[in-house]
Amino acid sequence: MNSITPYSEISGTVPAAMETTWHEAPRERTPAYHPVFYRVARVMQTVVREYADSVWIPADHARNIRLTTGVLAWISSEPARRNTVSEFTYEVLSAPLMASFFWSVGRKLPVRLDRLVADLIQARQFELADPYLPRRIVKIVDGLKQNRKVINRLIGSDETLMRDLLRYAAIVTASPRPRPAAAAKLHQSWTRTLKRMLPGSDLSGCIPALVAAVTREMQDAQADFKAEESLRAADRNRSAVSADTQCCRDATPAPNDAQSEHPRSADGACACTPENC
Repeated sequence: MNSITPYSEISGTVPAAMETTWHEAPRERTPAYHPVFYRVARVMQTVVREYADSVWIPADHARNIRLTTGVLAWISSEPARRNTVSEFTYEVLSAPLMASFFWSVGRKLPVRLDRLVADLIQARQFELADPYLPRRIVKIVDGLKQNRKVINRLIGSDETLMRDLLRYAAIVTASPRPRPAAAAKLHQSWTRTLKRMLPGSDLSGCIPALVAAVTREMQDAQADFKAEESLRAADRNRSAVSADTQCCRDATPAPNDAQSEHPRSADGACACTPENC
């Protein structure tokens, strides 16, 4: 898989060829569909998290421990791992996916807690900093598991963003005709979701970069899938040729009295066995 480009390095310009590119997106129930859109979903989750991290200030919300730890946990989490052929983001009702979510939070969250504690101590808010000490990570993660309201809201928004993108892809791949209304509806849906996703913050400013990132990743992922398929097809062809060479039913007898390299029965059929072929 290609490395994911950080949000800060993505141009905010929406590619003019966006719809042309998405006309070539894999359709549902095709072999490329899940591998390609899994990569697209990873990029989508990464861009939105990095944008939220750039505009949301934890110290301003530190008195609300549940909100702050929930948002920081979501920002810290890695994109959903490849778990099934039907889910591209975390699913709050999926025990394996949520176990993966909290595992990644346990690994990544302490770094952000350390920054928050440093900011609070610098502001001489020592008592407020105490619940966020990185050494309390086990207690913090346990608390998040018990009260998932904030996390469920954010993960649910991830699902909504991806579902809207899949709906857009289905519309534009169904017909070669331009579908400007579909792009407008996608933008409208994403704007609504991103404005409501994080209370007190408007994340819709990431939409141009988000569109550019998922479009580029869709192209790259599809190109990689086709290249891998070509290599697999070439391997299968080589294997078939090798098998035919080892034992061919249409082989003719040797032109002289020398015995054929492969033993044959009276009717000329190959009589190879694991011991003599």
